[in-house]
Amino acid sequence: MPWAPTSAPARSCSRRQRIHEHFGASSWGQGRATFPLHVDGALKAFIDAASIEDFRGADPGAIIRGAVSSIRNYDVPDAVREDYVESYSGERFLDSIAYVRNYPTDLAELSPLLAGISMPVQIIVGRDDPYGLAADAKVLHEQLPNSRLDVFDCGHNAWEEAPVRYGSVVTDWIKGGFQEVARR
Repeated sequence: MPWAPTSAPARSCSRRQRIHEHFGASSWGQGRATFPLHVDGALKAFIDAASIEDFRGADPGAIIRGAVSSIRNYDVPDAVREDYVESYSGERFLDSIAYVRNYPTDLAELSPLLAGISMPVQIIVGRDDPYGLAADAKVLHEQLPNSRLDVFDCGHNAWEEAPVRYGSVVTDWIKGGFQEVARR
């Protein structure tokens, strides 16, 4: 997703559980997990707005197409671009903004729990992420006792902007890299 959270709550708990049982660790998308937040760009605008109603008149398709067009080093196929747009159609755009707007309160509550997470965590972030995630990734890495941080020379969509390196890091993790992190 170009700007909205790709976070574990959006995924099936049973799917996460099956992955954890199979690999013993998991790696998820760009959802936030640190407090205080270090945000910028559209993400900051969504959080700081007086209400999600400020965005009701917006054209989600235009916003998402704009975000997708900012993906570097990748000519996004039309079918993929339209899949991004469809992912935010109808009320889903506003639902995503509402979710992001809860970050300050939710993460303040969750942040103290990070040190107690023993599951190995792979963190991948783009150094030039326009939404400010690189700073949060560093803080998250410092707060999680069993984590590995890989910072790519790219923006928000590391899997599309640096696919070879992304694939290599994920493959290494799945093949046992998570075990090295757990031994530290």
